[in-house]
Amino acid sequence: MNFLNKFRTKIGSMLLSSKLKSRNRELRAIGLNKAQSLGIVFDASDKKNHRLIKECLKSFPNTLSVNAIGYYPNPKMDNDYISDKSWYFFSSKECNFFFQPDSKYIEEFCNQKFDVLLVIDTYYHFPIEWISSMSLAGFKAGKSGSYDKLLDFMIDIKENSVERLLHELTHYLGNLNC
Repeated sequence: MNFLNKFRTKIGSMLLSSKLKSRNRELRAIGLNKAQSLGIVFDASDKKNHRLIKECLKSFPNTLSVNAIGYYPNPKMDNDYISDKSWYFFSSKECNFFFQPDSKYIEEFCNQKFDVLLVIDTYYHFPIEWISSMSLAGFKAGKSGSYDKLLDFMIDIKENSVERLLHELTHYLGNLNC
């Protein structure tokens, strides 16, 4: 990351911190087996991630309402990324100068009070941090590391594998009896 992008991200983080002061989120731990709604924020730069998440969701009950947002870090997205009612994809082109997502759909997603929000990112992308931080989800889970300050439940995995992260999250959150 070059100096200008680091500076823009730093300013974006400060703006995010000031916005978070006015957001009130009610923390409530809940397992995936009892959740009614699920939000997913993920890194869509690898098409395999999208496929893995869809396969993982097949193991959840049909009554679970799922909304997902995929972030594609390049300005020009491939034609394979098509948004619909429950899946939304956005690129860095849809972020402002300080890398904050600027979309009505993302604003609505952040205001939705999901039972569980899964942050599926094995690296770090500021737009994913922004969405995850602004979300009013009752319980936020993801990989330990870059997103620790905003997560309620963290999985520490050594390998940067989305497949492993999904497996661990579904295993431990599926067994959570809250």
